[in-house]
Amino acid sequence: MLKSDEDPLKIAETNGWIQTSDEGEIKKMIEEVISENPNEVERYRAGETKLTGFLMGQLMKKSKGKADPKSAGKLLTEMLS
Repeated sequence: MLKSDEDPLKIAETNGWIQTSDEGEIKKMIEEVISENPNEVERYRAGETKLTGFLMGQLMKKSKGKADPKSAGKLLTEMLS
């Protein structure tokens, strides 16, 4: 920003620093994580709730760290129930 007059938002978008909070996009990624990890999802549903961390990690990996953790965690829990 100091070297150019470029808008901070434009710089963030160009560099991929913007978080994704679009619920539709996050839900799509969660569905993919659930379908890619059926054994872990089954274990979660059987009571191993600590697997939420693993599944959240898979979601963050899929989103390349751009999914808003707060809304993603809430949606993940809802979709696993």
